[in-house]
Amino acid sequence: MDLELSTFGVAELIRDVEHRMAPVAITKGLQLAVEVEEIPVVTADRQKIEQVIANLVSNAFKFTPSGGRVTISAREGDGVL
Repeated sequence: MDLELSTFGVAELIRDVEHRMAPVAITKGLQLAVEVEEIPVVTADRQKIEQVIANLVSNAFKFTPSGGRVTISAREGDGVL
């Protein structure tokens, strides 16, 4: 697997996922919320991390009944995201 490392803000990445997934939430009758603290930048493969988060949100949509809420949250704790 080839990795394309870059430095990016996690909060920005999560907000990008939110904007991409919001229309899906609406069609499924779900609320999509984001609770993200300001987190230092990271160096990683942004596209792959974004794909992982989008997949987790998509799975949450599948198992959340209509009218429910899916929350994406991230915070730093002891140097770990």
